[in-house]
Amino acid sequence: MDTITAVRNRILELCGTHDISINKLANICALPPSSIKNILYGKSQNPKLLTIKMICDGLGITLAHFFDTPEFNALEQEIKEKNFSPPMDSPSEAILVIAVYKLSFSGRAVLAPTLRIKYSMP
Repeated sequence: MDTITAVRNRILELCGTHDISINKLANICALPPSSIKNILYGKSQNPKLLTIKMICDGLGITLAHFFDTPEFNALEQEIKEKNFSPPMDSPSEAILVIAVYKLSFSGRAVLAPTLRIKYSMP
């Protein structure tokens, strides 16, 4: 099972537990019904955490309670290991590029100058 399916199943489970419809859920969560329906019917493949938090708030539960289910605990990792081969300038050389983000005074993340390291492999 994937994460979005687990989220859909959990929302439907909570609607059943609280004996409410999708429209009633949207109403008590101060969300447009389309936001919840987009999650349930697959149009939204990456629902925002804020949307899930608003669902939790409307139902009077915590995010921890929302995600504390066997389905979520059994999810496979979304990021799979890959065989990574860095680009080589020559067979014995690799360049490591590191992008660093920093917070500006306004609190926004900005890209700092990129660091490039040339590494000679033995």
